[in-house]
Amino acid sequence: MQIAPALLPHNALLLDLQMHLLSCSDGARAVLAANAEVLGLLRGRLVARGQQASLAEQLVAGQSLTLTRKGRPSLSVLAQIITDSQDQPLAVLATLVDPMNQRMDRRLLPGLFGLTTTEARIAAALADGQGTHQIAAELGVQLNTVHAHVKKLLAKTHTQRQVQLVSLLWRSVSVLTAHPPRLSMSDLLPPRVAGEPPRGDAPDANSGNDASLHANQTEAG
Repeated sequence: MQIAPALLPHNALLLDLQMHLLSCSDGARAVLAANAEVLGLLRGRLVARGQQASLAEQLVAGQSLTLTRKGRPSLSVLAQIITDSQDQPLAVLATLVDPMNQRMDRRLLPGLFGLTTTEARIAAALADGQGTHQIAAELGVQLNTVHAHVKKLLAKTHTQRQVQLVSLLWRSVSVLTAHPPRLSMSDLLPPRVAGEPPRGDAPDANSGNDASLHANQTEAG
C-alpha cells in the first residue's frame, strides 16, 4: 500500500495490521521525535513503552491508546480502520494527539457561531487559556471592551459562563473523535485523472521515510 505522506491528515501515520509503518506525515514525525520515551519504531514497527495490552490489538480493534508522559499531559493515539471495497480491514490510520500542541483555529469560529473577526480572536484566546487582562493588552483595547465582547460571545453561543464557552469551543472545532468511523482506501486518495495508472503502480513517495524516522528515534521496546 503506497500513500504519499502529503496525502495523510496532520499528525497521522499509516500502519499495516501488524503495525509496520507504511507512511508518516511530517506532523506525526515531529510528534514521534518529541516522544521517543513512550512511542517509537522498533525494526520498522510502531511500539509503545509500558503497555500491558498489545498496541496492535488495540489499534486494529479501533481503540484509542493513552500514553502517560512524565511532567506532561498524556499523548493519545486515535485509531481509524482503513478498509477495502468489501469493508475488510487493510490498514490503520493512527493520529497522534498531543494536548500541548493543540491550538484553536479561529478561522472556523465565525462560520460556526456567527462571530465577528474580533470576537473570534477573543474566543480563541480564551480557549488558549488567556485572561481578559492579557487579551486587552494584546488587542490594545480597554478591559471593559473585552468584557463587552465576552458578553456577546456568551449570547451568540448560548452559554452562561466563560468556562462553558471555552468547553463548547473546543468540542465544536475538534475534528477528532474517540471512535472515528472506518475509512475506505478511496477516502485517502485524490480523484484519479483520466489515463492515470492505478494507484498501486505509482512510485512509493514514502521511500526512505521509515529509515530516516527510525534513525531519529530512540528505539522503544
